[in-house]
Amino acid sequence: PGGWLGALRPRGMGRLMATLACVGGTIGALDLAATAASEEWGQGWIAGALPSALSVGAIGGNALYGMRPWPWPVRTQLTVFAAALPLAWLPLAVAHTPAAAVGATLIAGLAFGPLLTVAFQAVDLLVARSAIREGYGWLISGMGLGIAAGSSLAGAIGAPLTLPLAAAALTALLAATVRRPLAAVAAPARLGMRFVVLPGGGER
Repeated sequence: PGGWLGALRPRGMGRLMATLACVGGTIGALDLAATAASEEWGQGWIAGALPSALSVGAIGGNALYGMRPWPWPVRTQLTVFAAALPLAWLPLAVAHTPAAAVGATLIAGLAFGPLLTVAFQAVDLLVARSAIREGYGWLISGMGLGIAAGSSLAGAIGAPLTLPLAAAALTALLAATVRRPLAAVAAPARLGMRFVVLPGGGER
């Protein structure tokens, strides 16, 4: 009934998918930038170390994110973590040694992991429960497209370490446009929770 777009039809889902495409762009750009940096510095291990550092940082970021309940609504978390992403990628853009690049990529991962987690929480709000799995699929597809685009662009312009920062800046801009659709679906949800019929006829 939702047409061929399915879970992509709700307002905000297209923007969220585009946001995740830009997140994927940071990964694609990093993969080629790491290879280019390894050749420039004559350190072959950098090609694998930078993507690995991003993954380790993301695990650490998610561990920190899960240590406490967050009082902010999902729309605020999405905006904040997306805004933090370009700041987290900034150290890599100015890194001039292999060790600095690895440390900088770890920092980027700290924002990368929680942002992905919150993006999937946003799907839960924007998409009908029956279409949530499809909604997740659209986000994963968006990331895949972004990785491919980031790799292609990096290859075309020489894979600078500044390219992930540019993709992260676009992520922050697009994530800000999802805030209003998330607010629109959150308000009815809060109202609906005020009157829940309990067994025995009670309400809360």
